[in-house]
Amino acid sequence: MKYPISNRIFDDFLKCRHKAYLKLQGRSGVISPFEELQIRLAREYRNRAYKNLTTLHSRNNAVEDTLPFCEIKNQGHDLVLNVTASEDDIFVKFDALKRVSHSPSAHPHYMPITFIHHEKIVKDNKIVLALCGSVLASQQGIVPLFGKILHGDRFATTTVKLSTLIPKVREITRQIVDLKLSSHPPPLRLNKHCIVCEFKSECETVAVKQDDLSLLRGLSEREIVKLNIEGIFTVTQYSYTFRPRKTRKRAVKLGLKHCHALNALALRTGTIYVAERPELPLTKPYLFLDVEGIPDKDLYYLIGLLVCDREAKPSYHYWWANNKADEGKIWRSFLAALRTIDKFTLFHYGSYESKYFDQMKHLYGCESSFFDKIHYSAINVLSLIHARVYSPTYSNGLKNIAAYLGFEWTDPNPSGINSLVWRLQWEETRDNDLKNKLILYNQEDCLALETVTKTLERMSTDHVNADRAEARRFVSTDNIRSGFPILYKKNDFFFPEMDLINRCAYFDYQMSRVYLRTSQTLKQGIRKTERKNRRMNRINKEIFLDRPNQCPMCHASSLRKYGRISRVVYDLKPFDGGVKRYVTKFISSRCICKKCKRTFIPEEIRSRMLSKYGHSLAAWVSYQNITLLKSYGSITEELREIFGYNLTRGIIANIRKKAANYYQPTHEQLLRRMKQGSLIHVDETKVGIKGQYCYVWAFTNLEDTVYVCTDTRKGDFLKEILNEFNGVLVSDFYAAYDSINCAQQKCLIHLVRDMNDDLFKNPFDKEYKEFVHKFAVTLAPIIETVNQYGLKKRHLKKHKPRVHQYIKEIQKLIYTSELAKNYQRRITKYRDKLFTFLDYDGVPWNNNNAENAIKRFARLRRGIDGISTKNGLQRYLVLLSISETLRRRNLSALRFFLSGCSDIDQFWKNQYA
Repeated sequence: MKYPISNRIFDDFLKCRHKAYLKLQGRSGVISPFEELQIRLAREYRNRAYKNLTTLHSRNNAVEDTLPFCEIKNQGHDLVLNVTASEDDIFVKFDALKRVSHSPSAHPHYMPITFIHHEKIVKDNKIVLALCGSVLASQQGIVPLFGKILHGDRFATTTVKLSTLIPKVREITRQIVDLKLSSHPPPLRLNKHCIVCEFKSECETVAVKQDDLSLLRGLSEREIVKLNIEGIFTVTQYSYTFRPRKTRKRAVKLGLKHCHALNALALRTGTIYVAERPELPLTKPYLFLDVEGIPDKDLYYLIGLLVCDREAKPSYHYWWANNKADEGKIWRSFLAALRTIDKFTLFHYGSYESKYFDQMKHLYGCESSFFDKIHYSAINVLSLIHARVYSPTYSNGLKNIAAYLGFEWTDPNPSGINSLVWRLQWEETRDNDLKNKLILYNQEDCLALETVTKTLERMSTDHVNADRAEARRFVSTDNIRSGFPILYKKNDFFFPEMDLINRCAYFDYQMSRVYLRTSQTLKQGIRKTERKNRRMNRINKEIFLDRPNQCPMCHASSLRKYGRISRVVYDLKPFDGGVKRYVTKFISSRCICKKCKRTFIPEEIRSRMLSKYGHSLAAWVSYQNITLLKSYGSITEELREIFGYNLTRGIIANIRKKAANYYQPTHEQLLRRMKQGSLIHVDETKVGIKGQYCYVWAFTNLEDTVYVCTDTRKGDFLKEILNEFNGVLVSDFYAAYDSINCAQQKCLIHLVRDMNDDLFKNPFDKEYKEFVHKFAVTLAPIIETVNQYGLKKRHLKKHKPRVHQYIKEIQKLIYTSELAKNYQRRITKYRDKLFTFLDYDGVPWNNNNAENAIKRFARLRRGIDGISTKNGLQRYLVLLSISETLRRRNLSALRFFLSGCSDIDQFWKNQYA
């Protein structure tokens, strides 16, 4: 059920479109205490406003009975209260209507009046009043020129000119109608209204799950839309766009600008980045100030001051105001307390306290010399953080940063909104518990400010870099290398045997030294050179297609021509040394059957008319996009400059889509043949698609590679795809692979690198060092045999007794080192899967085949991450599977695509027959 557009929904739309959509759908959330208080205050204020207006208009006024305006508009009342009106799908409730025309001969017309219990009104209040004026204009036929807003305890009146706002209201109404008719919600955008919204927890949960950019407070809607256009939808994606900039020594120092990409990087890495070291004064004691107030009433009711001297214990002082009359008293008491301190530094957070100083001086006065002392001693801590220090928090709010640094409040959900609720409740009840709650909240804010300031003080000193733990927590942006993070690193190994094992695991080394002795296909592919393609002379011609012999409907042979039809096909033609532009025009006759009188197009010309772009052009586009990793823009420019084809990016995408559909059977054939083989390497990685994540799996052996995309990383998919596989599965230690019912070989290089990293972290753990050394001296002779003879069972089986002995020794030993115990359990658990390669021919002891295939996809992912759809990604993977398979067989991907052949084995035979 969809609800009509009301005043409340209109106001919700101005604050948040997503909230308005949920309300239009009839959804409701959890009302916050602040919202409950505001609803109650608005209801009470409306009752008092009714009484006030009826006192001023004692005669001819309407009673409060919620009548439609159309029924009472001609009754001539001076004042109409609590009436409704509707226009199309808009339903508006008027707080009051005041008669403007008093001439007996003229029809009465009215102006709208709305009640706002706040002392101050905002722009949204005026726009909602203009909505009432717009609906009222359609009811009475006359546009009201003005409207009135009654607000505050004294019922102050603000007159609003409606004629300038009604056009804007109608545009907003049209947007709400479109939103109501839409089947999809608008993009979720967290904003400042979220703190009091009833859907706060729901929206925040969705935003965190989607890693939405609006989580970064301060990032405007315009900036988010711009990033979405560039293909950036998540905070994690945004973090990879940060590039450190080095400032020239002689550059003029300008004001720093907050970098949201660096904030996103801090969130992803969990590190505090320092773009510029904050400078704190040395004058002590440090005073930490926090002022509580009610902005709507311009009332400051609580001043909290935490005094931290050099040696004395920190002391907290506060000054409380019961009402506006006490505001000046606590200001003067605060000044008197400051005068007792000779020199000090006064810290506060944000501009609220700065405005407080200026307003108090203006209202209650202060000596100019002493006020200047306060002014020069006051430091806004937020200004030291903004654009200088980036914490792994979504905003620079005091609550967020202090909570990250480990500070905890007594209240589970501390916020200024909650303190405002407590104060308003205290004004009604005078409950001391609420007062004490506010004082405690203020004191903890001062303590939180102290925590943040001391952290900045540690950042500002040089000794931070001497402490490795602190240096790991605070990282200067000058130390971030361009291209951060480094995806593939060079390992330093503890033992020389482990270094030998690692060097022998590199893909290029094994392809040229190990697998060459194992695979006959690789031998033949490397030894033989590629043959030259047959020279094809440049030909641009017209091809006339003959008429068919019979009618396809009634199979009669009596046919005659019935007009002419043609199709121009744009294509490329390869020749010895290159590719050239080639355009062919196919011409045929439309036919009519003399017997059944039906017209038809010959089947041959119909098949030619399916696309105006030939197969060779599609092959060229696929090769450039997948194998050479060129973007659609680069391919478009290349086709225009070299071949003279002015094609758009959309056409290029459509050509590549048709190529992927053409080679889909080839992809399926590769996967079937792989499952029938004796060896499969598998690995997976994550990729972003339109703000979400999915997983790409690489299945490969010595010759073929297949990429598959799934929504999750669960092992059910593996059981389905490998249910017929009876060979050896080589994988890492991800638990999902253990569910596959086949012989398995775990990647030993993963285990070696993990051991090595832990060795450097724990160089004085003698038990663990001895444990790793035993493993290394056991594995190193096996690797030397592999280097000498290849992966052949008859040479490797001699190491099996030593391996069995090693595993028995490991199981019997009792360790006290936790690290040694963990690896002991790991080897015991996978004892049957660590040395499986000793029992088979051609089975590697590591998974670098699959890792190399994942790296090939990672190169492609850099250009499509976050901007591709799932269907688009699957099409990418079909072509990438073929390209990677051809590369491993030392075959030309371009020649294969240009050949039109869809069977890689047949193409290989044609090349090396």
